[in-house]
Amino acid sequence: MRILIVEPDAATATDLAETLAAFGHETVRASDGAQAAALVRGVRVDAILMERALPDADALALVATLRGEGVGTPLLLRADRPAAGLVVAAIDAGADDVVAHAAEDAELEARLRAVARRALHAAATAPGAMRSGVMRVGDIEVDETRLRAQRGRRTLDLARLEFRLLCALARSPEAVVTRAVLLREVWGLETAPRANLVEAHMRRLRLVLNAGGEPDPIRTVRGLGYRLTASGAVHEKPGPPWGDPG
Repeated sequence: MRILIVEPDAATATDLAETLAAFGHETVRASDGAQAAALVRGVRVDAILMERALPDADALALVATLRGEGVGTPLLLRADRPAAGLVVAAIDAGADDVVAHAAEDAELEARLRAVARRALHAAATAPGAMRSGVMRVGDIEVDETRLRAQRGRRTLDLARLEFRLLCALARSPEAVVTRAVLLREVWGLETAPRANLVEAHMRRLRLVLNAGGEPDPIRTVRGLGYRLTASGAVHEKPGPPWGDPG
């Protein structure tokens, strides 16, 4: 798995990375809430291991904000002697589990695998889940294997790039897919070109999707990216990286 470690203490972060590497996992690191939010929105990871005490954010508020934006990445919160009240508050905020700092390495890794496994099961049974190469989001069906897409009973005549763009959105239904992720997955680019490449192809994709007079299923989240929904679209303004601006 690729795991995002959110830990302000450099020595602790290094220890966690070495522990997880010994179990065969790749890690990405963030030292505070701002870095964590940016990485979660721009880099795909399989799980998040987040320290409860962050220097610039309330971890629970950050978790709640990310969940509100549609980030469904499994998240395990680390805390010093987590009491029942904290566990309840963390789960209510959107965390999947809480683990104590003193937990053995094997327990920590097992808990990460458990939350990731539950997320995979949930994704496999969700309305937009892929089955035999077919993804469904609302009335849109995308068949990556046969390179076909339709909306309701209408076949979508998509150019190659627009089809790949739709696939990238359909793989994460209802979740924000950032511009950086789209550039990497659709065009293979690690840096953004000067031209509005994503925006131009998104306009063409929308023209085809909505040609039958249906509501726009693509939501624009300003400053972040796009999400494919099962309902009509609106333009969304992103909230602050975590909690209230204060």
